[in-house]
Amino acid sequence: MLDFSLSGNIQINLKRCSRYTFAKGSCDSCIKICPTGAIKLTPYPSISEDACIKCGLCYAACPTTAISIKNDNEKLLKETSSLSEIEIGCIFSTANNKISCIYRLDHSILTAWFLSGKAVKIKRGNCKSCKLKNQVNLFFKELRIATRLVKSSGIEPNIKINSSTAEKPHIPKEGLSRRELLSALKKPSSKPKRMLFLKKLNPIEKTECKITAKITITNSCDLCGICEVVCPTEVILIQKEQKGSIWFNPAACINCQNCQNGCLKGAIKLETGHTSLLKAKPQVVFEAEKKLCKNCKSFFYSNADEDICPTCKSKQSKKQSIIEMFKNI
Repeated sequence: MLDFSLSGNIQINLKRCSRYTFAKGSCDSCIKICPTGAIKLTPYPSISEDACIKCGLCYAACPTTAISIKNDNEKLLKETSSLSEIEIGCIFSTANNKISCIYRLDHSILTAWFLSGKAVKIKRGNCKSCKLKNQVNLFFKELRIATRLVKSSGIEPNIKINSSTAEKPHIPKEGLSRRELLSALKKPSSKPKRMLFLKKLNPIEKTECKITAKITITNSCDLCGICEVVCPTEVILIQKEQKGSIWFNPAACINCQNCQNGCLKGAIKLETGHTSLLKAKPQVVFEAEKKLCKNCKSFFYSNADEDICPTCKSKQSKKQSIIEMFKNI
């Protein structure tokens, strides 16, 4: 029996956290899913060791791979690779292979299993009396995403979910071996979870998919760089040479909206994308002309018919406002 029940050594990679990179962001997936209130976002995202029960639900809910756990999806996929069919359930079920809760299974591991062509049997324990019962919406949301991904590739997922409660709950292994302990001390992994299935995914239909996005950037963009800074998955790259360019990697975009919400000019618009974007290559989505400011003699980038950089333009605007204020005194 494979024992995945305790996630152990849960860590947060702040550089990949959507709320850490952009404090005004709307992402609170980990907060909503945590059954014990162990996660706090202020003054910075953190997990309380005392309150955490190591269920791994925050790992499943996090869209940016900011949260890492010992028994992550990569390990789960590796340990189940030799099975002819995948039977998995919580510690209260009769399943041969155990995890803390079936709600810890996110779309990336489910998609990887479906694409392998194996039958997936998920056994639920007595969910009605379980402390994690309120997190059921996460699992079925992730299941819908996985189903949509594989169906867009012409594959029908082979999955069965039923209730099968064991007489006694399985007692998980809680201690770490020396090797696991040393491994746990390493830096958190920042490998995107979708890498588990991207190589095998072959979308033949443009099916709408909420974890992807199409981006549009208008000429009001001045390449200030805020979008690049607030992006937790590093899908935006600004290049300033003879022309200013914005590169966008749709295959890694999670549609978090940080770039759109953080843009001071309102130049960025995101729309829900489709499954084929997961196989798209990085592309230039915006270009601007390189110009020399007639006031400060510094270079700036713009497609507008102007010869003053945004900084000087802002100073002039403030100066004019002060002048107008004095006139009205």
